Amino acid sequence: MTVAQLKAKFPEDLINSLTESDDSILTVLLAEAETFINSIIAITDTTLKEIHETSYVIYRLYERHGFQEQAQAYYDRLMSALKKTTGTDAAAPSSQHYITAGTQVFTTTVMDKW
Repeated sequence: MTVAQLKAKFPEDLINSLTESDDSILTVLLAEAETFINSIIAITDTTLKEIHETSYVIYRLYERHGFQEQAQAYYDRLMSALKKTTGTDAAAPSSQHYITAGTQVFTTTVMDKW
């Protein structure tokens, strides 16, 4: 994603206030975003990658200005989206088994097998 593409996604006055009208900040943050996201998952879908990169840049811009609540909200949103992209929010793998109450009685014989 380019700086111009990123800036087009936000109101001009907002992005200018968060960057002090310095596009080099966005260039650095976009590079950081790509490195961060690539360290977690290799994304081939450019649209999905742009969504994650945009969330990362917003998170870092808010953090940079001390807006911790907003930064944390965007960080949480980013991590949740990355988890969904990687599939870690999916159901437990078949190797994990859950025992529901009342379906098995643990007698001494059963416990000895364990």
